[in-house]
Amino acid sequence: VFVYAHVPFCHRRCAYCNLFSMTRPDASLMTEYVSRMREQALRVRDALGGFSVASLAIGGGTPTLLNGDDFETLLKIIVDDLNCVPGEAPFSVEIAPGTADRRKFELMRWAGVDRISMGVQTFMEKEATLLGRGQSLASVDDAVQGAREAGCPILNLDLMYGIPGQTMESWLESLVRACRYKPEEIYLYPLYTRPLTMLERRKREGGD
Repeated sequence: VFVYAHVPFCHRRCAYCNLFSMTRPDASLMTEYVSRMREQALRVRDALGGFSVASLAIGGGTPTLLNGDDFETLLKIIVDDLNCVPGEAPFSVEIAPGTADRRKFELMRWAGVDRISMGVQTFMEKEATLLGRGQSLASVDDAVQGAREAGCPILNLDLMYGIPGQTMESWLESLVRACRYKPEEIYLYPLYTRPLTMLERRKREGGD
């Protein structure tokens, strides 16, 4: 089976995002959510009976928005309750700059996470503002350093093209800055204006 855990919490909703997520949730809500995830995991485990795990992923939302204790609980649900031996299957976790500290990186290393995927999208401040993202270059530096110090074998950086106002020069500058971190992967994808997003609403209201 493929094990996927969805953490639907974010600091803010990006202008292009149509995924199920809640912004600025109370800490108690996130703790309760993780508790319910354990109940669900145990029910699925018991319903499936014997199974082997082909790969694992934690996405969102922003999984690393969980506090350290809740993030540890989530990883223990996967390792202990679902009997996923660290290192036996590919394990990817999505993070956002500014939300992953040293403890969370160490927990990911303990759980056998071998791929950290970081949503950067752009290194240009104006483009990031249009997309509704607030990370700073310093927060990207810190997150990359944390992933490297934790010994994660694969670091992926997400970059987006087709952002309104983006030029060939600014796109190439983002690519150059991403390459300076020497990531094992860079995922390039276009901006889609999906229904029920801020960008789609701006488009309907006559914006660019």
